[in-house]
Amino acid sequence: MIENFHYNDNSLFLDSINLNDLAEQFGTPLIAISENRIKNNYNRIYNAFSRHFKNLRVNYALKANSNPAVISILRKAGCGADVANPNEAEIAMYSGISPENIMMTGNNLSLTDLKRAIEMRVNINLDDINQMNLIENDLPELLSFRINPGYGNGQFDGIKTAGPNSKFGMPVDYAIKAYKKAMEHGVKRFGIHMMAGSNNLDPEYFHKLSKIFFNDVKTINKETGINFDFIDIGGGFGVPYSNENELNVEKTAELINNSFHEIIGDLNPDAEIIIEPGRYLVADSGIALATVTDIKNYGRLIAGTDLGMNILIRPALYGAVHQIVCVNKHGDPEYKYDITGQICENTDFIGKNIDLPEISIGDILGIMNAGAYVSSMSSNYNSLSRAAEVLISDDGFHMIRRRETIHDMINNTIIPGHLL
Repeated sequence: MIENFHYNDNSLFLDSINLNDLAEQFGTPLIAISENRIKNNYNRIYNAFSRHFKNLRVNYALKANSNPAVISILRKAGCGADVANPNEAEIAMYSGISPENIMMTGNNLSLTDLKRAIEMRVNINLDDINQMNLIENDLPELLSFRINPGYGNGQFDGIKTAGPNSKFGMPVDYAIKAYKKAMEHGVKRFGIHMMAGSNNLDPEYFHKLSKIFFNDVKTINKETGINFDFIDIGGGFGVPYSNENELNVEKTAELINNSFHEIIGDLNPDAEIIIEPGRYLVADSGIALATVTDIKNYGRLIAGTDLGMNILIRPALYGAVHQIVCVNKHGDPEYKYDITGQICENTDFIGKNIDLPEISIGDILGIMNAGAYVSSMSSNYNSLSRAAEVLISDDGFHMIRRRETIHDMINNTIIPGHLL
């Protein structure tokens, strides 16, 4: 179990807080997040990379969890922000991150989106040359393009973000044309970026990928004469969701550094190196709490809960597996349960064949690694509320997202007068 979690008798604690008590006070579904775990994760990856890259910036990928309290923890630790659109940029700025420390890497952005980014004065990383064509008469002084290095990997096909089947970025030959055209339109300073996949746990993957990317950087440098202000190697740093080994970030940073100095260290010695961790910083800081509302036993045990795929869609979306524990009981697993929610879909399984002690209606289950891609991917499907969220800090706990009411859900809807 993740070190910030521990059992005391029959109750699971996150840091110093009894999660069973937390569920009783705030109700469920509830997501509890450890501030200390987030800070420890940041320090671990920052220290690993800063040993090799003295001009380093860590941009937190907001898509993992865009709660302003979470962003503020990382901003205070020293993070900038990686955002996908102007709305995420607005949230980053609301959370105290200055525009110059925000990198917007969108795809298929509209002219309105791009104009907003220019007005906000955030750094713009374009996914395609046609995106530049939309704003070619209003280009910023500093511009970056996203490279598809032709290779990528991820825990699931849906989170591979480079390679021949990816919608993201551009091949190096198209990127050369894009950089040359930007120079013709007066852009003076440049960055370069890639992001090739999510939740990778093998340092050798990052070694192979960085070699490909740095060779692309070298090719573009040779063809255009550009010395890059920053080289953004993206994210994809994984966390174990079940019995996998943790990513060795020390080895990962060392291997990427070796590739850098072997291929382009003499071409861009002063370039800022940027990494974009998201999941790595926040996933294992969080647990989602659910109340058991029913137990079925018609040849198999099904535990129904008040937490469904509207809150945790990853298992239904691409077969993700989360460790599930009983918060108010600690003992040897005796039974296998399928864990489901309240959604009117038969894909609404949070876990299958989960080993647990015997559970009853009213027990509290905990879904681990709920700090990333849970709240940010949740919805109101079946008109159900998203989860409330609580931050656990040294001084106790703080509500950082209240539970939605039915009024929140219908507030922006309008019934035309002739239907009243």
